[in-house]
Amino acid sequence: MSIEIPFFSILIPSYNRPDELSRCIGSIIVGPFEDYEIIISDDNSPRKSEIEAVVQSFGSGGKIRFYQQASNLKEPDNKNFLVNQARGQFNIILGDDDTLAKEALSYLYNYIDIEPKSDIYGFGYRVVDEHGGHLSVNRSSRSVHLEGHVSRLKLLEAGLLPMAIFHPATFCCRAGVEKSLPYSTQVGIGEDLFFLLEAVLNNYSITVVPKTLFNWRKVQDIASVKQGNQSAEYLASFKSKLLMYERLLSYSDAPQWIARHIRTMDYRFKFLYVELLRDDAFSDATEHVMDVDMVKELSSIKASFFWKLKLLLIRFSRFFDLVSLVGLPHALLTLTASYSDRKN
Repeated sequence: MSIEIPFFSILIPSYNRPDELSRCIGSIIVGPFEDYEIIISDDNSPRKSEIEAVVQSFGSGGKIRFYQQASNLKEPDNKNFLVNQARGQFNIILGDDDTLAKEALSYLYNYIDIEPKSDIYGFGYRVVDEHGGHLSVNRSSRSVHLEGHVSRLKLLEAGLLPMAIFHPATFCCRAGVEKSLPYSTQVGIGEDLFFLLEAVLNNYSITVVPKTLFNWRKVQDIASVKQGNQSAEYLASFKSKLLMYERLLSYSDAPQWIARHIRTMDYRFKFLYVELLRDDAFSDATEHVMDVDMVKELSSIKASFFWKLKLLLIRFSRFFDLVSLVGLPHALLTLTASYSDRKN
């Protein structure tokens, strides 16, 4: 292994979860692949002494670097700090409560050796509860190159993509991309998704790897844990999407075909309104954060038979989106595996 330039930099923004962090680090070092570094940044958490003790328990073999922030940077800037410390050829940001599959790094290394031209490699993930219990799997049944207009628009709509076949927060990114597109502090809790949207706008290449390579912890009972997933707070999630939408509208370098699309009602329906329309209570709770024109537009959509029908058929629409990405046989394989997994 090259000490100066490891192949992977595993970047872990840490906050207040020493037990989970221990599992996270353990999942990396147990694998057979060795050409990596681990960089951990504790964001001035109340349990920072426990966090430091966890890191020290893994020894000082040169693979792990640890930083403690003097003040709370918040997650986007903590990620940016980690990116600026990284020396690897590729970065993987891993949540401190998530874990890598044992074969993840060796699989990715071999995959990149065969498919070396992409800037970002997304991959499948297993969803687990706060106790590590299996919930579901989301992954593609074949490699997907998000390079055409259709696939890039689907990612910008944030419906089928990325969550159905790769995760928006944990992916493999070529060194330098995250420096040219720093994680934004202006979009609430959605800095990870917004990074991918900006990558599309800036024409970076994205490949989806057909393999489940990490476990994403999704808290089911918020009251049972001291720190749950921010994304479980629907209002915060919707506010973040509004902020992203405003940023997209003002993005001066967006290609014309993208700029036109994100100004359509169809785009707002898919990006902003679908989740609201499924839950009237949630919809009513969010109206105070929308401007007057958007509230009127949402009201007209609620009253429209056309949009009600479109909402009713959204799952079918997303199935056909999946077919356009991977073809009918692989779309059926992907959905069958997901359905069977959820049923089990």
